[in-house]
Parts: sequence; C-alpha cells; structure tokens
Amino acid sequence: MKISTVDGYCATQGVTEIDLLKIDAEGYDYRVLQGSSGSLEAKTIKLVLVECHFPPVYEEEASFFKINDFLESKGYKLVDFYDKAYKDNSLGLCNALFRIKKSA
Repeated sequence: MKISTVDGYCATQGVTEIDLLKIDAEGYDYRVLQGSSGSLEAKTIKLVLVECHFPPVYEEEASFFKINDFLESKGYKLVDFYDKAYKDNSLGLCNALFRIKKSA
C-alpha cells in the first residue's frame, strides 16, 4: 500500500481546495496535519475536523493542545467540540472543528 501526505495527494491529483478535512487516524492525527502543512498555510483547506482524546490513548499520540497550537500557528481557530464521549465524568474523546481565522 502506498502512503502519501495530504499535500502530496492534492498535488498529484490536482485538488486545489478542500471544504472539510476529517482526520481520524488512530493516533496519527498530528502527523496527518503535518503532511497538510502546505495546504493549511495556503488556506486551501476551509475546515479541519480532528479526533482528540483526553488524555491521549495511543503511543506517541499528540495531545489536543499540541494539535490546537499547530493549527493556530497555521491560522486556524477552534470552533467547537462535537461527538463528545465522557469517561469518569470527564471528556474522554471528541472531534474538534477548526476553521480559518477571519481577518480583522
């Protein structure tokens, strides 16, 4: 099986815009985001929906805070949490939706 980054796939397939990038990569979500850096910086991805665990459950899984900081650095901001699941009366996992920050 051949594996590619989002940026690489978009380049080879002629994809110029993504309305929603949904990431649920079993602990590799941050790596998928890193492979989307060019598209994120170019703002060709409108929305990003990424699964987050509280606390991380997979080995080497990035925390929500690391994901948030990465997307903030690319010009995106958190909209809200969806599909929340609780464990021991605390947020256990959810999908976090990010959008491009609006210019002032």
